[in-house]
Amino acid sequence: MKATHLKYRHSEFRKLTSDEQCMFFQCGIILNELRFYDLRLLRYIRFLQSHPKPHEMEIGLIFSETTLLLSEMAAKLHETFNVIKKGYFATKLAKEYHSRLSPQVRESLEALKRYHNRADNLIRKIRNGFASHYDRELIQGFVNDLPEDWIHSAFLTGCANDAFLEFGQVVSMHALYKSTGQLNAVAGFFSVCDEVSSTVLRDTILFLHGFLEAASKGLIADSEQIEFEPTASAPVLFMATDG
Repeated sequence: MKATHLKYRHSEFRKLTSDEQCMFFQCGIILNELRFYDLRLLRYIRFLQSHPKPHEMEIGLIFSETTLLLSEMAAKLHETFNVIKKGYFATKLAKEYHSRLSPQVRESLEALKRYHNRADNLIRKIRNGFASHYDRELIQGFVNDLPEDWIHSAFLTGCANDAFLEFGQVVSMHALYKSTGQLNAVAGFFSVCDEVSSTVLRDTILFLHGFLEAASKGLIADSEQIEFEPTASAPVLFMATDG
């Protein structure tokens, strides 16, 4: 794996304003966290593409964790825009950095403003209804739609935390995807993926990276090209997200 290792002197950071310093570190924290959700979501999608016949319990677990990842990613993107509003738009940075950002980054920022200013945006709906609060009405609405002959099931193993409660996965997944307004869970899944993990995630990352690039000019004390082999058994897995 190839990478560029950048080093910054803290003495140079002190030359930045407090707003610049805070936004710089907020961007770093958030980008690391978004990477977590993005890479794991991609791992599940690639697993389903490369393993055509996994066990039904495995499929259920993947759908359950994919639902969780999308919900948590939506919540993270919602809070990220709150950071941008308070740390960028509500300070002098918006004016000072406008000309320092590339046209592509400015375009992504404008797209984020338009999106998050919409009262009915899906990010807010998922964050409020699923990421933390487990909306009663949405869940009950789906439960009421189930046919009388529906069979609820669970897979119990020797360890409680290895058990898989399929009925929980079915309700959480279908309630989430039904909230998109789509007719079925498959269409809802693609709707959430397109809006959450593609469009809004892309624009958010572009802005955060763009701000870091603009703020770090003149700060870099040293850089070097490195190459290493990621440890195969390590829980931290590196995977390209452009394929």
